[in-house]
Amino acid sequence: MNAVVLSRLALYAGLGTAVFAGAFAQGHAQEPRSAEPAAEPVAVKELTLKEALDIAARGNPTYRRELNQLELAGPQRQQVIGDFLPGVGLTLGTTQGFVRQAVGTDDFGRPVPNPDVRTTYQSSSNQALSVNWTLFDGLRRFQALKEQDAQVLAWSGAAAARLATLTADVERAFFEAQLRREHVILEEDLLRVRQRVLEATDRLFALADKSRADVLGARVEVQLQEKALEDARSEHRKQLLALRRHLGDPSIGEFRLAEAPLAVFDPSSLDVEGLVGQAVAGNPGVRRDEADVALQRAVARGERGSRWPTVTLSGDVARTEWGLGQSALFDLSPSTQSAGGLRLALSWDLFDNFNRQYNVAAADIAHRNAQETLRDSRLQVEQDVRTGFIALETAFINLETLESAQELAQERLRLSGEEYLLAGRTFEELQDAVSSAAEASRDVVQARFDFVSARIDLEQAIGGRIVTAGPQPDGAR
Repeated sequence: MNAVVLSRLALYAGLGTAVFAGAFAQGHAQEPRSAEPAAEPVAVKELTLKEALDIAARGNPTYRRELNQLELAGPQRQQVIGDFLPGVGLTLGTTQGFVRQAVGTDDFGRPVPNPDVRTTYQSSSNQALSVNWTLFDGLRRFQALKEQDAQVLAWSGAAAARLATLTADVERAFFEAQLRREHVILEEDLLRVRQRVLEATDRLFALADKSRADVLGARVEVQLQEKALEDARSEHRKQLLALRRHLGDPSIGEFRLAEAPLAVFDPSSLDVEGLVGQAVAGNPGVRRDEADVALQRAVARGERGSRWPTVTLSGDVARTEWGLGQSALFDLSPSTQSAGGLRLALSWDLFDNFNRQYNVAAADIAHRNAQETLRDSRLQVEQDVRTGFIALETAFINLETLESAQELAQERLRLSGEEYLLAGRTFEELQDAVSSAAEASRDVVQARFDFVSARIDLEQAIGGRIVTAGPQPDGAR
């Protein structure tokens, strides 16, 4: 056996297996590795999915606005109840004035000069208490109570819908950042493979078994892979910023993601009809629209009550004190004059230029439109659940197919490496095998995220967590 063959066999025995056997591990089976080029600071917080959801529920500005709106429910309730009570008003006043008259009139009303011009000072104080009570208003106040209850339900539904959307956004951003980290790890693996291919090609070139062009091609591949690695790290950092935006807490500081399981299960065991029923009953958007129907119904009934007369009972009592100079100024117990009264009044708008008829018709139409909106929401939710289930099934099938393709690509890479070292493969064929194995590994990582994303979409549609026999993801709703 000649020296070239012996050197080639020694090269393969010492380097080939380490380079090409198992170059890309399965994303869910490999040991955790750093996704950053430098060591992380000691003070960096490890953020779990559950912690991320809790932080977002406390700090996300959009969700906080919905919760702030709910705080108006208490004062609004007091306002509605207050309409059943009488209105009470108290007026206190005091006056200081003067009179100076230089011209008077004679017996025939003709102006004549006043021979004795004097300035007269006078003061007064008055107190008045008034009560006004609406006894009947066509039951509009009772409808206002129902309207307020429905309004609170609508606000609660809007807050629940926003929380469901926020939960899905945070989960999706969290797993997307985890996906980007896996991409960084894969690119690091591929860079090591490219570097080892370059090392092997250099040694084969020294044995006159490869050309200078093969060596240069291997170096180009290393440089291009270094760029791809930097791009992957950049995308990972960008996704962490997107997650931070959803969290809405500027005080969280630097953090890194804790490993969250990308739970994969066979969706064929799920009951689609049961999921549809769960969605129609529990979807936050549907519940919000149901509350809006109740709100518009109460508004319409309140407008119909405007056809009836209004009966009010009112009364007042007042007393006044007058005096010369400042004798009645700030008098706390006026006694010169006292007066009071009690009135019962009926007010009925018999004709108001058809404004009442228009308002009643507009309220009825708003109520019917709210019912149609609710019906459309239920149809949309049913469509979302069914299409989400199809997407989940497709993602599961695609993942199985891509995992099988990844195993084949790994085996092809191992065999191509062996044949390359024994001059049975060209440099271009080896690079094609490396690229195919790398792409297959990327596809598997992406397919796992696609499955998780499809699960999140389906859970958002049904308004709850999908219960399976397997382990549930961290941070379950």
